[in-house]
Amino acid sequence: MDSGPTCSHLLVMLNHSGEVRFRFAVLNPGDTKCSSVANESLVSDEVHAVRLSSPCDGNTTGTGRGVEERGDSVLSNSVLVPVLFGAIFLLGVAGNTVVVAVLAKTTIPKSHEGFTHLYLLNLSVADLSFLVLCVPFEATYYLLPGWIFGPFLCKFVHYAFHSSMTVSVFTLVALSVDRYLTVRSVRRSFLRTRRSARASVLSLWMCALLLAAPVPGHQTLIEVDAQPLGPFCWECWETLQGQRVYRLLTFTLSYLLPLTIICVCYSKVLYHMHRRVHNTSRKWVKSKQKVRERWV
Repeated sequence: MDSGPTCSHLLVMLNHSGEVRFRFAVLNPGDTKCSSVANESLVSDEVHAVRLSSPCDGNTTGTGRGVEERGDSVLSNSVLVPVLFGAIFLLGVAGNTVVVAVLAKTTIPKSHEGFTHLYLLNLSVADLSFLVLCVPFEATYYLLPGWIFGPFLCKFVHYAFHSSMTVSVFTLVALSVDRYLTVRSVRRSFLRTRRSARASVLSLWMCALLLAAPVPGHQTLIEVDAQPLGPFCWECWETLQGQRVYRLLTFTLSYLLPLTIICVCYSKVLYHMHRRVHNTSRKWVKSKQKVRERWV
């Protein structure tokens, strides 16, 4: 299955009484509009569409039994998820705003501590970007039948989601490397200057923006002919192979490789700290023995 975005999509219809109804919509090759193949009598002003699967992942099959089993969870998610997103938004924005305000007023140290200062500031900015540019739109998407923000925000919000999340991950990697260099007492190296710290932060953003560059090109606003459904913002690829390659690339560069680097760096930090403590304790024991020998 390597054709274009040709698929059938199971749309679940829920009315206000909780009754589950469903219909199929087919996305033709090259089209961005779904055409109904079900009885139009199932569509009314009271129905609410719930997305179960992307109309660009291939043929989707479903039965009435499977739909009924998911009806209650869909209704609860439409309320629970926005409330959870709202709490995360308020707490996250408040906390990161305080961090940014404190760090922004603090003079960047000229020593190696300037690295940590800039990285923490950059991490808070990336988290704020994610909270402000992504969370409100995703929470609204759970409440409404479709995407109401237009094609531009369909692309921009998902691009901001991927890029800000990747910047946060890259910053955590940079912090782990910085902690390792600190333990190793690499302070006078050219890697430990304020200029290199700023260049490092800029490089993190550039790499994250480049890695997320394909996202807006594959986010598509799909319109459905039934009025209650509204448009959907989906990730559509011309070939399934291209989608898999990109997902494997992002998984490797934004999760697997960063996780490996972080684990290695902090393992080495623990090793060097343990060795220093062990050496210090040995020196203390030797000095204590010398004191005893003198008194004896």
